[in-house]
Amino acid sequence: MDLDERIYVTLLLDTYGGLLTERQRTVLHLIYEEDLSLSEIAELTGVSRAAVLDTKARAEKLLLWYEDALKVVQSASRRREALEELNERLEKSMSRLGRDDPDLVSAARMVKDLLAGELDGL
Repeated sequence: MDLDERIYVTLLLDTYGGLLTERQRTVLHLIYEEDLSLSEIAELTGVSRAAVLDTKARAEKLLLWYEDALKVVQSASRRREALEELNERLEKSMSRLGRDDPDLVSAARMVKDLLAGELDGL
C-alpha cells in the first residue's frame, strides 16, 4: 500500500472510526498509526494473523462504504482546495489593493483571517 492510500485510510478512520467496532478500530489504529505488522498485532491481541487480516479487510471495506455513502472526507477535501485557492487569490489581490484603498485592504485581511481559521478547522 502506498503512502497516499495509507493517508486516505487514516483520514477515513479519523472520520468514521466511531462507526467501527472496538476491535476493528484497534486493528486499523495499530496498522496505520502505530505501523505494526499483522503478526505483531496477532501476538498482541491473541488472535491469528488471518483473523487480523480479516478484521482489517472488513474494517477498510466498511470505511470505504461509509465514505461512498456520506462523502464527508471528499467534501472536506473539496472545501479545503476551494478555500486555499480563494486564499491565494485574495493574497494576490491585496498587494494591488494596497495602493488604492486601505479600507478595502483591511476588509480583505479580515476575510483572509477567517479563511485561515476555516482551513485550520479542516
